Amino acid sequence: MLNFLSRTIDISDYEMCESDITFDEICRSVNGMKKGKTPGPDGLTCEFYCKFINEFKDTSIFFHVFNCIENEGQLSRLMRHSVINLIFKKKGDKNDIKSYRPITLANVDYKILARIMANRLKLTLTKIISNTQTCSVIGRDISDTVCSIINVIDLIDEEELEAYILKTDQEKAFDRHADDTTFSLANRKSIFIVFDILKIYSGASGAKINKEKSEILILENGYLIQNDIEQLGIKICDNVIEVLGVWAGKFQEKCNILNWEKKISSITTVLDLWKRRHLSFHGRFAVISSLLMSKLWYTLTVQTMPSKYYLQIKKICVDFLWNFKTHQVAYETIILEKSKGGLHFPDIMLKMFAFRLKFLSRLLNSDYFALWKNVCIYFLSKIENMNLGKEILICELKQSSYSKLPFSVREMLLAWSKMKTYVAFEANENNIHEIPLFFNYSITKEGKLPNYKPFIFAGITKVKHLTYEVIPGFLKFIAIHEILSEKDADLKYDDVCKFYRNVLVSLPPEWVHFINENINPVSKNFEITAYCFSFSVEDKEVPMPQGTRTFYNLLIQLVGKSPVSESYWIEKYPELELSKCFIFSNLYILPGECRELNFQVLHRTLFTKVKLLKCNMSDNDTCPVCAQSREDLETRVN
Repeated sequence: MLNFLSRTIDISDYEMCESDITFDEICRSVNGMKKGKTPGPDGLTCEFYCKFINEFKDTSIFFHVFNCIENEGQLSRLMRHSVINLIFKKKGDKNDIKSYRPITLANVDYKILARIMANRLKLTLTKIISNTQTCSVIGRDISDTVCSIINVIDLIDEEELEAYILKTDQEKAFDRHADDTTFSLANRKSIFIVFDILKIYSGASGAKINKEKSEILILENGYLIQNDIEQLGIKICDNVIEVLGVWAGKFQEKCNILNWEKKISSITTVLDLWKRRHLSFHGRFAVISSLLMSKLWYTLTVQTMPSKYYLQIKKICVDFLWNFKTHQVAYETIILEKSKGGLHFPDIMLKMFAFRLKFLSRLLNSDYFALWKNVCIYFLSKIENMNLGKEILICELKQSSYSKLPFSVREMLLAWSKMKTYVAFEANENNIHEIPLFFNYSITKEGKLPNYKPFIFAGITKVKHLTYEVIPGFLKFIAIHEILSEKDADLKYDDVCKFYRNVLVSLPPEWVHFINENINPVSKNFEITAYCFSFSVEDKEVPMPQGTRTFYNLLIQLVGKSPVSESYWIEKYPELELSKCFIFSNLYILPGECRELNFQVLHRTLFTKVKLLKCNMSDNDTCPVCAQSREDLETRVN
């Protein structure tokens, strides 16, 4: 099998892997280990090595041990010893060894050496491991794999192809390495070829495929006869399949039920436990942000959440935050950053849009590989039949234009439309010929967008389609009419000329001048990337963000609302820096009750006799302490 390996590392990587171990590598290895773990047979914990790391440097004992290992060609006796504990998986038959997971308790000195080797190998994995393998490889995201499988299913459904999703499971006995593999197969014959290859792999590695846990999803025009099912001996899925913890398949509604209803039930159970305790306001917020919302993020990264589930989870969490009493501060305020008077309360829908925008930034990154990108471009080219691909992001589209696309593409475009407030696209000599002609507010006449379906039907959708390829300038009217007539012979020459003239007039004058002076660079393979867009954030022009957190914060700025009390404090104390007040009043070093009181005071939600009188919950507004003045917020606090 090794003779068929084609990927290798270069000389610099080889020298890095073969170089002598340094003390810095030892320190990184020790400090990178998780603390509080059970030690190996020698009883020495990771904390022990952290405490005496400098003493180890002075004695050079690590280097002596590692040199002996290299010279003798084997690990020391204690490094070769470990204790294997079998942990029950919380499911299955307790009398069956397959229901147990092996946990190896190795000595920390062995872990130090292993971690050093692993840290070196991490730097080379991207060069030798296939791009489709995303787990445990630096710079790759496991969500790309799930998203690719979901998008492939959407593509198969769109084109009505024969296809199969095969998920194999290796037996998890105590002497096996657990690993799951998912295959997208184009025909029935490929299923048996895969199992033949797996048989060879099993013979070489000692692994064993667990057919009881392996399963296959048959898509669209795929089929298996009874003899195939008996020969394969694996489970046939009922329209949906679970891939890396996420349900995907032919029926999105069924996937939604399987993906979310169990999580909602889990959230409700957790809240039932916590609401019995007398938590502070910020304590309840910590439960929501740390324990509840974390259950959603992984699935939400690659799957949609129907509005009914979103509203249900939102209501459960917000009611718990306010202890099932009146909501004293608007929801649009508590989602703001703490410096702006909010709690940074996580909004599920905005988080989902932020995830979609993260994938969009990857789509625009030509150096980022993922299978789903090709499928996404395929669906983008379907919009309004313009065959544009990524150039569609320049257009201003109505939701109806992409409402029938798969949810991943649809939500990506919806999130992008919300982000357009910050985005600017600047035409230049490199991209001017690739700019879309229609649904583009850079090309308007008296504020109106040109839209002429025969042009789109004939494939004239970009500026370059109106220009010559070998000389500067625009095509003649007769040439445009000939192109359109190939698709529709009934088109009148005068009608075509009228619209073509309107399009030319709609083009910005500087574009027209540039095209009349320069040849269309047809040989230049220009691609729309993230560098084509600039973002205006806090009056600064910045490149397109890449991370979920940045996108989420930008989306919050669009929907969040300043506290109602802000105008009161600004009017009463014009020189007051309210943002600092919000920050200092919310410091973690303050007791929970103090932080809650600060929040109520700054938002003017603290109940006073004046407020109770307005609510008809008191018959007077006199301060019960002095029995003289009115008890308003200032009196109550003082």
